[in-house]
Amino acid sequence: MKKVILLTIAFSIFSLLLCGGTNATIINFTEIYSSNERPFAWELFGNEWESYGIIMSNTYLYAAQQDPFDQYGVANGVEGGPGIISIINPVTNLTIDWVSLTSPAINIQAYNAEGDLLNSFYSDTGSSGTVTLDGTSIAYIIFFDDGGTVGISTLNFTVPVPEPTTLLLLGAGLLGLVGLRKFRK
Repeated sequence: MKKVILLTIAFSIFSLLLCGGTNATIINFTEIYSSNERPFAWELFGNEWESYGIIMSNTYLYAAQQDPFDQYGVANGVEGGPGIISIINPVTNLTIDWVSLTSPAINIQAYNAEGDLLNSFYSDTGSSGTVTLDGTSIAYIIFFDDGGTVGISTLNFTVPVPEPTTLLLLGAGLLGLVGLRKFRK
């Protein structure tokens, strides 16, 4: 009987650990751009991106030949300052495909919710590339240039998936069944 109880507990713990995990989010602006009948560039308002897990400010969507990834993305500079992308559920790493559109330089900085700089990237090659920023809890990034426009073609981040309460109930139910069986014998 002790083996059954131990096996049930081990199975419950394994099930809970298996279900807790991560969920990759890849934001590629190609389908978003093509699904809207809007002009070449238009301002992105923050709340329309919540379903993707982000909120944007001072950004616009672009279509540009210089973008070697897929020719679509978000750029900084609606108001002349840095573009800001806030991540609704902070992440530990963020992979970004970037492109210099009208400026040879690009700066990307990752911050936590308290405003502490966690990681940064700078390039003055005037081209494009991919960078991964790591940090304990990235809540937002800012991206800017040295007087021109820079773009982010793709965002890729992993969000922790919360453990479902139903699995806790399942584990408790299994333990209850084992206990009931013990008392019947």
